[in-house]
Amino acid sequence: MEAMALAMVLLVTAWPAVTPSLHAAGGAAPVQDVRVTRWTTADGLPQGTVNALYQAPDGELWLATFGGLLRFDGVRFHTYDLDSHPDLPSSRITALAQGNGGSGASEDLWALTQYGHAFRLTRGRIAEVHDPPGDGVQSIALEVVGDQLWSRHVAGPLYRLADGVWSEIRPALEKSTGYHSLARLGDGLLATDGDRLLEFDAAGGLRAEWPAPAHSISLAPDPTGGAWIGMVDGLARLEGGVLKRVDCEPRLDARVTAIVPDGAGGVWIGTAEGPRHVRHVGGGPVRPGTPPPEVEGVSGSSRPFDWG
Repeated sequence: MEAMALAMVLLVTAWPAVTPSLHAAGGAAPVQDVRVTRWTTADGLPQGTVNALYQAPDGELWLATFGGLLRFDGVRFHTYDLDSHPDLPSSRITALAQGNGGSGASEDLWALTQYGHAFRLTRGRIAEVHDPPGDGVQSIALEVVGDQLWSRHVAGPLYRLADGVWSEIRPALEKSTGYHSLARLGDGLLATDGDRLLEFDAAGGLRAEWPAPAHSISLAPDPTGGAWIGMVDGLARLEGGVLKRVDCEPRLDARVTAIVPDGAGGVWIGTAEGPRHVRHVGGGPVRPGTPPPEVEGVSGSSRPFDWG
């Protein structure tokens, strides 16, 4: 299955550094002075599907693919797969999360396989491996809170790993879109749960629950506090314990599958129609109830990604 091109993923991760002084013209805002470098399987990548990205503070980029875990130092890729590391539980990696190694550098990283195995790399070596929490799981999201690991699966169950033992914190959903997201928030965890947003404490207790304006599928903590929530038909924000939809101009009526705060009060979002930038034209943070922020498109191919 051909999925997200690596070139597009790397461009998305670079956008927060692009100046927000873009201007909309006919609904599209061309981005100037952006160089795109593309890597494909022809350049030695084991597989072209990128499921997750993590950039360590030391600058190295880690990529989760169905062909293994990749470490990119800016020049070349190093592949962790069953051929190079037979002790890996699987080469099909779906999620990544920073560990608690202290420095936050590439020496401590957690990864999740499609079949629910969790493993930790320390200084490039596999330090520990944990079996799946059950049979037949399809893993999609991972987060670390304190010394505990949390994972979410396609059918919706939420698990927490503490002292080497998995516990089910939330059962599977009756209806699941397959999109689920986790985000660390302070000393707790946020989780999408269909038409609700849930906050858990570090021990797995349900701390708070909010009805979402629409089905929620993506999350991102905001450096200024609170969190952004991507929904099937737009964007919402959690702030001060209140969850509200963000009204945009033009209306943002798209499935928001990824969110990256831009560091200036707005956000970059990923949709099936391509990336967009949500910001106030006059500056200042985007908040529910404030004048509608502008939604800028990014010029390029209008053709959505080919997932077929």
